[in-house]
Amino acid sequence: MARMSEIPPKSVVGYCQLIDASPTDLSTVYTLLKKSVEMAAQLGIHDTVVVVDQAIYAKALEVVWKQKEEFRSVVLRMGSFHIICTFLSVLGKRFGESGLQDLLIESRLVGSGSVNGVLRGKHYNRALRTHKVGA
Repeated sequence: MARMSEIPPKSVVGYCQLIDASPTDLSTVYTLLKKSVEMAAQLGIHDTVVVVDQAIYAKALEVVWKQKEEFRSVVLRMGSFHIICTFLSVLGKRFGESGLQDLLIESRLVGSGSVNGVLRGKHYNRALRTHKVGA
């Protein structure tokens, strides 16, 4: 039986301050990372996990690589949606030219106008449905 001292305190979830600038601008990404590190330090957290979309992830990597010492505690992660889209794209690249494209069209699972988007991971819902049916 767990003692009361072993139960973690209740978490509080809230929104961060709005940054009124282009999200893919390097200075905006720098500000995001800087504020994230500051908040983590105030909470006594050593590692700062920052989850962003694919476009911001690429910019954030640039900032972290240029400012290695300042952002040594930052752990960058791409969001789940973009990881899945990338994975779907990898599957399409790997198997698209091996007859998968023709199979999807001939089975009427995907229309000829949509098959490229499905295989590139761009039509998310169609691609997920296609891979679920094909599995």
